[in-house]
Amino acid sequence: MFMTEEEIADLLHFLSEHYPRLVGIAFMAAYYGLRRSEILGLKWSAIDFQKDILHIQHTVTSVKQIHAEDSAKTVAGKRDLVLFETARKCLLQIRQEQEVNKAFFKNAYKIRLGMFSRGKMALYIDRITYIIFSERQ
Repeated sequence: MFMTEEEIADLLHFLSEHYPRLVGIAFMAAYYGLRRSEILGLKWSAIDFQKDILHIQHTVTSVKQIHAEDSAKTVAGKRDLVLFETARKCLLQIRQEQEVNKAFFKNAYKIRLGMFSRGKMALYIDRITYIIFSERQ
């Protein structure tokens, strides 16, 4: 699906008001073209804020259960992307929110699969696509 810059801005604005947990996911898909499995597989260790590099090297997929891979789907799937300033701000905001949650919930707050997961759940992979795109058709 191709979206104009204005449509992306509208989508991110809508998500920020109605589904704030999905803003980062939609941002990474819209601006980097990442697949769902790559977005859900992003780990904080894959982001080099010093060198402004985003390493794509993990995936999270779903068939009948959540499955995390410590590698990308293909060799070509492993790649490094430039972390531009808007992406940096988005990711730092997500990390700050997670740190606040962790401080409040202490040991009950765990990120096990990737930065967009909660506990053992990867935000219901198929539900993300439904939420983001079903209302646009």
